[in-house]
Amino acid sequence: LYKYYANPERTSAKEKNEEIQKLTHSLHDKYMLAIASKWSDENSLKKVDLCSCDNKPNGFIGVDKRKLNKDDVVFDLDEPDWPFEDGSVGVFRAQDAVEHMKDPVNTMKEIYRCLADYGWAIIDVPSTDGRGAFQDPTHVSFWNSNTFWYYTKSNQATFIGTPVKFQLNRIDNYYPSDFHEFHNIVYTRAHLVKLPKDGFEIPMHGREI
Repeated sequence: LYKYYANPERTSAKEKNEEIQKLTHSLHDKYMLAIASKWSDENSLKKVDLCSCDNKPNGFIGVDKRKLNKDDVVFDLDEPDWPFEDGSVGVFRAQDAVEHMKDPVNTMKEIYRCLADYGWAIIDVPSTDGRGAFQDPTHVSFWNSNTFWYYTKSNQATFIGTPVKFQLNRIDNYYPSDFHEFHNIVYTRAHLVKLPKDGFEIPMHGREI
């Protein structure tokens, strides 16, 4: 709305709307992890960084096959029954993580189980729309923006009998840097909110599952 009031000489509503949409998405991407983290802290929920290696945010519990910090959890995320109680996590951060897990359905099932209702999964993964998904020999599962349909939309979910219900709050394909763009390494960003399994509430932005 600021752009409408502060730029009276701009007469094109379409042009202003495009700028507002871009700014809204930019602010969302910049602050969503911090907002989800604050919500987790206020509700005494864990904040977990998957495949954290040496790049986890402050205040997060890192989970990986090897331990780098005293607060980290050593666990093979290809296994079921991740080491967190049901509904105990407020936010999962998965930056360059899910492509290293063999079974996407198990990955999404465990994220869903561990998250509290309306908790967040903030995922950034190399997309099959570029070279990044296939170039790394340690990648064992493959993702793009359509992949998340099977966990957020009823029509696609029926094909895999998915046990999870997420709201797709944000989906985007992007290049993290000029280097990534030059080498055609596209990323998919997905921000998911856990919907209660037996609930029928309609959250902001609606629900499709």
